[in-house]
Amino acid sequence: MHYELRYLPLALYVRRVAADLAGGEPVYDEAFRPLGLRSTQYTILGVLCKEGEMKQRRVGELLALDRTTLTRVLKIMEANRWISSIPGVDRRERLVRASEEGRKLFEEATPRWGEVQDRLKAAFGASQWDDVLRLAERMSHGAGRAARGGRNAPIET
Repeated sequence: MHYELRYLPLALYVRRVAADLAGGEPVYDEAFRPLGLRSTQYTILGVLCKEGEMKQRRVGELLALDRTTLTRVLKIMEANRWISSIPGVDRRERLVRASEEGRKLFEEATPRWGEVQDRLKAAFGASQWDDVLRLAERMSHGAGRAARGGRNAPIET
C-alpha cells in the first residue's frame, strides 16, 4: 500500500522507492542474475573499477552502505574473486580493489544495467527521467548538508 508523500517522512518514502526498485520488483537483480551478480555488488565493482584501490570505509561512504552490510557483501565478492583486499596502514582499515575477473564481470554486466535503465527511462519518459535524476542528486546533497548542520541555504542545482 502506498501513502501520500506529504504524510510520510521523506527518508521513509525514498526508502520505499528504493525497495520497489531493488526488492519489490528487483529489476536490476533480475538482469544480473544470469551472471551471479547482485545490484549492490555491481555498484561496488563500478566504484572500484572507476576509482581504483580505496579504503573500505570510503566505499561505504560513497554508496551509503553501513559497515556490517558492506563487510558482508565484500566477503562474498572476495570469495568469488571479483575483488581483493589487503590491510591498510593501521590494520584497522582494509584497502579493496577490483580484480581482473571483477573488471571483466563489470564490463559484461554493464549492458544489462543499461537495458534496465532504458526500461525505467521509457516508463518515466525521457524528460521526467532526467528530472528524477537531478532531483535525486539534489536530495542527496541537501540531506548530507542538513545532516552536517547546514540551514536555510538553497540547494544548488
